[in-house]
Amino acid sequence: MTMDELTLEFIAQHVKALPKPTPLSTLATKLRKLDIRIKKPELESALEELVRRHQVFCHPPHRGGRNATPCYFGSSAVEYLKDKLLHQQFNAKPTWTEASLRGSVPKAYVKFLDEAVGDLLHAKDLFQWRKRNSVYFSIQPPQPTEFITQAQKDSLQRLLAGINSYRQKPLDLTTLLEFLDGKEGISSPPPANLLDQDLTEELLVRWYGQDLPQREGLRSMPIPWTWQRYRQWCQERGVLPNPDRFHQLLEGMAARSHIALIPHDSPRDLSAEETSVLRRNFEGRLNYYWTLLS
Repeated sequence: MTMDELTLEFIAQHVKALPKPTPLSTLATKLRKLDIRIKKPELESALEELVRRHQVFCHPPHRGGRNATPCYFGSSAVEYLKDKLLHQQFNAKPTWTEASLRGSVPKAYVKFLDEAVGDLLHAKDLFQWRKRNSVYFSIQPPQPTEFITQAQKDSLQRLLAGINSYRQKPLDLTTLLEFLDGKEGISSPPPANLLDQDLTEELLVRWYGQDLPQREGLRSMPIPWTWQRYRQWCQERGVLPNPDRFHQLLEGMAARSHIALIPHDSPRDLSAEETSVLRRNFEGRLNYYWTLLS
């Protein structure tokens, strides 16, 4: 391998390690700090060669304007957007309308959104449905009763009123809807031996570090993001996530000033799914973020 090839490989590895697409000028500065002094035209040529080899990928500029320069990253714009959607947008908010999702994507990446969403739908990482005049996307399939209108629920309520006059134990509408959604056993607690008992503070801190680049400079981590990591980890091990253990570990670290627990400013904006994995502090506010202090 020639020196030129060594330099190309070094640049490729450095780009692949970047947390987000980075402009040419910023990349040159980062390389200089590593004592790799390459003039801008040479670096630009090197990146073009690496793009040609599909070792790095060219992304649209972060900003518009005449002097805007492309960015570079270790995966394609579509793959980057797919990862951003799953681990940021849909991790923080499980369900989006098509319009709100499109509005949440950086302008430079809107043109890649349809392909990214199409790939995620094909892989069943996302689910799509239409309700009234809106298209919805979610990381979970819709509940069957999502498609029951309020008028239909009112009709069911009237039907139940007649049926309950002949039932020994009246049936309420909520229970009926849960049955239609396949949740007839929803109120039964899981067996204790299926609940995870192995979660550690070290794992929580590791997941915090893995998700931190996605926060793009912010150090506060949404608790639902960490819960999602925990849930996937439990699923791989064939156990159920243990919310008590999860929150006891977070609260224990907070009590030792190892982390800070931060309430959400607008809890009304949170989805029911997000709220279900959160705990209230002594003031009755929902802790939504946690930040590593030491």
